[in-house]
Amino acid sequence: MHADSRSNLGADVWFCPSPGCEIAYFDFLERFVLVNVLRHPAYPKSVDAAICPCFEFTIDDLDTCIRHRSPELIRELLAKSKSIEANCTTLTADGRCCMQEVQRLYHRGVQEAT
Repeated sequence: MHADSRSNLGADVWFCPSPGCEIAYFDFLERFVLVNVLRHPAYPKSVDAAICPCFEFTIDDLDTCIRHRSPELIRELLAKSKSIEANCTTLTADGRCCMQEVQRLYHRGVQEAT
């Protein structure tokens, strides 16, 4: 988000994970930052954003894994997520590792495809 947008929020800030919500971040005092002022697209607010911004794992990558019923790319991502190159706390919109979401989406996609 833009530096001036961040300065309008308090010390404790949360990310709104609802894809359709126009609010990206909000604080305890109900101040907020809208999605349209973010410097970079954020998953799940934008389908163009990487699910994993640390290693640029995208929805297209996930769709490939589901289509081929092959979790190899996900396994590689899991290994990378445990490495020192992972920078989840600063690169992901919510400050958390993406692996739980990637695995959830993969299993849901495989179930829906059967």
